[in-house]
Amino acid sequence: MKILVFHQFYTRLNEAGISRFNLFSKYWKQDRYDTTIIAGMFNYMTGKRYAKAGLIYREKDGAAEILRVWSTFIWYRTFVGRVLSHGTFFISALIAGLLVKKPSVIIASSPSILLGFAGYFVSRIRRVPFVLEVQGLFPDEAIELGRMKNRLLIKMAYSFERFLYKRARRIVVNSPGFKQFLVQRKGVPEDIIGVVPNPVEFDLIRDKSQDGFRLRSELGWDDKCVILYSGSHGPAYDFDALLDAAYSLQEESANVHFAFIGDGRQKSHIMNRAKAYGIRNVEFLDPVPRDKIAGYISASDICVVSLRRENFLKYVYVTKVLDYMALKRPVIAAMEGVTADLVCKHAKCGICTKPGDREHIKKAILQLSKSKSRRSLLGERGYIFTKEHFSTPVLAKRYLEYL
Repeated sequence: MKILVFHQFYTRLNEAGISRFNLFSKYWKQDRYDTTIIAGMFNYMTGKRYAKAGLIYREKDGAAEILRVWSTFIWYRTFVGRVLSHGTFFISALIAGLLVKKPSVIIASSPSILLGFAGYFVSRIRRVPFVLEVQGLFPDEAIELGRMKNRLLIKMAYSFERFLYKRARRIVVNSPGFKQFLVQRKGVPEDIIGVVPNPVEFDLIRDKSQDGFRLRSELGWDDKCVILYSGSHGPAYDFDALLDAAYSLQEESANVHFAFIGDGRQKSHIMNRAKAYGIRNVEFLDPVPRDKIAGYISASDICVVSLRRENFLKYVYVTKVLDYMALKRPVIAAMEGVTADLVCKHAKCGICTKPGDREHIKKAILQLSKSKSRRSLLGERGYIFTKEHFSTPVLAKRYLEYL
């Protein structure tokens, strides 16, 4: 059986970003499923180009065959730039989808919504089933964040969305909150929606977690209680709340140290703010490849994620939290919704506060920084829960069942 995936933002395991199909394809291959992925030419986090020239670039990434096709990357961090990138990739991906060997099933993984149309049109021409994978709540997210205000564009986006939902044989989402949203707000039949979160590759983590001891020494963290955030520095995250907590803790608890790893539109702002306010217990590190981030997480003592108070964020599984849990780190989750429920109701592996609650974030950090035994207990709970529910073999098998 051949699986064809349209996924513009596919990243290799040795890059910063979210791993999904590169992990699934390894286990699908064991069940005699070959995976071809039509992907973009640029890494969406770093802006790195994969090929210097040409419209198509082929490569292998583990068990998956990657077909990278051309798209623009001009002004990508702006709304107009992303629209141009999605539009040009749609055209290239559509052509590539018609040229590859006939697949048994087609998966189109959003964003963007145009990619869904590429997958649908190719599935109709090739006469194979079409599966839509939803990894973001477009256009609702863009509207709520104020990125999309034109009424005509909003109306068109909702029409495109309904078109795809009605024509997909299956819809796969990476969060139970997305399923709830699609059923209750979009009227999508519950029985065609499958939930497959982003997986945790325990073999990879096991190989890299030992790097934590070395990194802790190299980074000068041996005598500190390190509070770590890793991943996108995008607009969904409330770094101001974390900086305020850091500022108030630098005199009260001298051994508490914050480390922010990653990049994004907010990074220059938070670096400038930390400098302007004289926040000395915060350091900023460059993005770390996916196959090395486990070492940095293992070198920390506590992991933290703070989301803004946006309604759509209640439905999102924050993937980095799964990595924190899998590496036995207690989690401070300043947020509401399904990720907070995962941490504090289901896995019971951390402390949850309301979004933007600086005082309670500070108190949570102080509580955990003073109790190594509690950190160990919460970390062990998180590891056990992710091992049972989020390991790659479990989720790869579930995905195939939906297909």
